[in-house]
Amino acid sequence: MEERQKNIAPESLKDHCLINKYRYFNCDEQSGFWKPAGGMFTISRPHATFSMSVSFNRRVDPFDELETVTMDEGDFLIVAVMKTGSHFLYEIMKMLANGKAEYVRDPKELSWLDVQPYHEIINNTMPPRVFTTHLAPSWLPPKLRRKDTKVVIIMRNLKDAFVSYFYHVVGVNKGRQGWEDAFNWLLHCKEATWSNYLMMYADIWDNYRDDPNVLIVYYEHLVRKPRESIESIAKHMGVVYTSQLIDEIVSASNIERMRPGKTSLDLNIKVDPKLCENYQKFYRKGNIGDWKKWFSVAQNEEFHKVFDEWNKSRQIPFIFE
Repeated sequence: MEERQKNIAPESLKDHCLINKYRYFNCDEQSGFWKPAGGMFTISRPHATFSMSVSFNRRVDPFDELETVTMDEGDFLIVAVMKTGSHFLYEIMKMLANGKAEYVRDPKELSWLDVQPYHEIINNTMPPRVFTTHLAPSWLPPKLRRKDTKVVIIMRNLKDAFVSYFYHVVGVNKGRQGWEDAFNWLLHCKEATWSNYLMMYADIWDNYRDDPNVLIVYYEHLVRKPRESIESIAKHMGVVYTSQLIDEIVSASNIERMRPGKTSLDLNIKVDPKLCENYQKFYRKGNIGDWKKWFSVAQNEEFHKVFDEWNKSRQIPFIFE
């Protein structure tokens, strides 16, 4: 598999993308990564069709490889919709897997299935591995996850997730109009894409909440009840832990400690360098209820008109403040 991937030239990947109904996207020669034209391209695979707006390694289509592999025994998987706490959870699970409350030099992006070729993740990380994805579970290839793979899904209230998405993707420098555009796109998105929170949360809740190998945790519980939440994750992962280790991870995962603790590390950067520029942006605030600074009264009413109808049959217990 690895030899085949090494022999793929940029031109053949371009042809591959066209054949597989990807929108054409250009190669940034400086970074060596392919960039989606127009900000987004479509992934058309046998099991699902969805859109993404991220660059990936020019030598390989990561989704082509994912169709052919299965995670190793003892590996873990994090499923997190964008801006719902994946970096936060990644650090916690790596600490539990390694049995010590130390921040890891590997950035989460090094284990990001949506972007990194699987064989490069294997080559660049040591087991036990914690893979991450921003995709809905059903968008991943059916063979990828073993039947006994332990999966942790983190869910965050959509209002705070919308605001965090706005800061990260749109940019607060876009001001009020930028926020209006982001709000409308996120709430009313109909496409199968990373930013369709309602579609992905529906996929998670409707299809995976009763899976014994899947644990759903809430971002707000991790912030407000860290010890209880981290211990439940440890039990689900099946790792050996002590009360002292849990206490140490609770302390290390406090956002005010994690932000300087993680960003001061000499990160093991074997991914697109631009993904790791200003890494502290991934640890912005961690607050619950930050949405109140951005949602207007009219937006809050519009949000609940859509959300309450969507959640009527599901009754997902989101925590908004």
